[in-house]
Formats: sequence, C-alpha cells, structure tokens
Amino acid sequence: MPQIFITKMIKSNTTNSMDTKSFLYVKTKWDLKHTEILLQDSETGKCYRSLITKEALNETANDLEIPVEIYHEECRRILTTQEPTAGYTYELDDNSKQLKIKKSLINYLYMDIALKETKNHYEIFDDAIELLEQQGNDLIKRTERTKDNDVFKLELQDNFRRLQEEKNHLEKSLLKKTALLLNTKKRKIAELEKRLMQYEKQAEESSLEITNQEESEEDLAGPSNINKQTRKRQVQITDSDTSTDEDERNENMQRNDDSDDDDFTADTEPMILPG
Repeated sequence: MPQIFITKMIKSNTTNSMDTKSFLYVKTKWDLKHTEILLQDSETGKCYRSLITKEALNETANDLEIPVEIYHEECRRILTTQEPTAGYTYELDDNSKQLKIKKSLINYLYMDIALKETKNHYEIFDDAIELLEQQGNDLIKRTERTKDNDVFKLELQDNFRRLQEEKNHLEKSLLKKTALLLNTKKRKIAELEKRLMQYEKQAEESSLEITNQEESEEDLAGPSNINKQTRKRQVQITDSDTSTDEDERNENMQRNDDSDDDDFTADTEPMILPG
C-alpha cells in the first residue's frame, strides 16, 4: 500500500526579506517502483509535479558513490521529515523547473528533481485535507479500538478479580474441611488408643486373676492329693510283689516237671534181647 506524506520545507533561495520565510509544501506518495511529488511554493503560489523512478535514484546513488539502500533511505527522510532537516538546503529554480537539495556542509547537489508546473493550485491542500481526514478517521478507529480494548481489559480485570475471590474462598473452604477431617481422625485415633489400653488392662487383670485362682486351688487340694498319690504307689508296689511270687512258683513247677520227664525217660530206655 502506498504511503503518503505532506511536509513543509524552508525555501532557501527566496526573494523575501530576511524576516519573512518562504516555504515549500510537498506531498510525496511512495510506492515500490516510483515516488510521486506534488509541490507548491508559498512565495509565488505556483504548483509543480514530479515523478521519481527507482531506477533514477539508483543511478544518482551510483554517481555519488553511495550505497543504493542508504541513498534511498536518506532521500525518503529529507522529503518526509516534518521538522527542517539539519545539513540540507532546499532551492526551487522556477526558470529550470527544478528542486535542488544540497548538503550545506560541503555544498554539493544531493538531489535534483525535475518539476512540471500544474494549474491546480489547491490540489495539494485538498490532498492535505483528505489526508488529515483519513488520519482523523484512523485516529477515531484507533480510539474506538482502544476503548473496546479498555472495556475488554476492564472485563478481564473484573473476571480475574472474581475468579481470584472464588479461588480464595475455595481455598479457605478446603482448609476448613481439611482441618475438620484431621481433627475428627485425631479424635478417633485417641478413642481407639484409649480402648486398646482398656482392653490390654482388662486382659492383664484377667490373666492375673486366672493365675491366682489356679494357685489357690492347688493350695486347697494339696494334702488329699498327696495321700492319693501315696496310696497309688503302694498299690503299684503290692502288685509288683505279687507278680514276683507267682513267677517264682511257676519256675519251681516248671523245674519239677522237667525232673519228672527226666525220670520217665530213664525208666523207659529200650531193652535189647539176645539173639
């Protein structure tokens, strides 16, 4: 998209007195391939038009032995800067219809723009008014966008504040619930520990009571139990003695039987008859 600038430059070669300054009103329209210039002299009221091609600028840059990119940027700066550009002078030659821009320090020609006079003396002002209106409209749009952005920012801030309050409320609620749950668990643990101690104490008392009861029963049943055991041993001893006597009698009877058998054997030896 082309860019349009309207600037006011101080005219160097003026016929006015030193107290009165003359200006050059310059409108430039910058495109990729060329630059359109519309100029009006405040001293004479004359208007001029020019068209600078990119190739012409490249040729001038080569003649001045300046890099093309640097020369393009410098030409754009000295033709669009609103304030007077230090180190440059602007001369309008009405006879040759040329705009000459010189570097004042070494006074050599930096730009030489060929002009063509036009009859429309108000075109540049019309363009200036149009440009101002466009800039005003752009400013209004930016202002509206800014207002919309401000409203949007306020909404965001309000939403953020509301979310922050909800977050804080939720955190407090969670902390309260957590504290309540911990306290409940602590009470339950304390109750369980108390019950466990009671059970252990009851178990210990029951065990001690059983032990004491067993010892008491043994003390009460002591003498009769001893007599029973004594009598049982006596019965065992008597039985043992009786068993021993019977065994001896059986052995004696066996020996007698054996002796009789021997006698019978002796008496029944076979007889031998003479032949």
